[in-house]
Amino acid sequence: MERTIKSNLIYKGKIITVLKDDVLLDKDGGKEAIREVVLHNGGACALVLTKEKKIKFVKQYRYAIKDYLIELPAGKIDLGENPDNTIIRELEEEVGIIPNKIEKIGKIVLSPGFSNEFIHMYYVDDYETGNINFDEDEDLDSFDLTIDETLQMIKEGIIYDSKSVALIMLLKDKLISIKK
Repeated sequence: MERTIKSNLIYKGKIITVLKDDVLLDKDGGKEAIREVVLHNGGACALVLTKEKKIKFVKQYRYAIKDYLIELPAGKIDLGENPDNTIIRELEEEVGIIPNKIEKIGKIVLSPGFSNEFIHMYYVDDYETGNINFDEDEDLDSFDLTIDETLQMIKEGIIYDSKSVALIMLLKDKLISIKK
């Protein structure tokens, strides 16, 4: 364990807060070290399987990497919001569906070396059609891929968004059995 001696707020923005902390290392006889930490409310991501046995995706430009990503529908958890409510909201916003039931698969941590961001993972195959309603600052396209297309695009490095790949791999056996 490491004990925080002093925490310095470096930046507080709309999505992240950055801290520079002085810590005391238990392991090395009380040595001090610096930890830079990005605080984030986390997110929720869902694999939606359509009645035609296709997976819903979005393609979105991601400024930080200066590229488009093919991703499963996902979104940021608002302060104090339950992740279940986040994914229900995001599914209607991004792909126009209203889930009748959501199945929580688990959660992953993205970059624990510097961030506390968790992504909560869901599976949905029971839903009603709603209306797509993107956020004002979002520009994305939604589309469906077959299970085989999805797995091949991961192999080829076309789909490389970590949360999406993780959730698809967690559900791979289920998807393959459904496909048959």
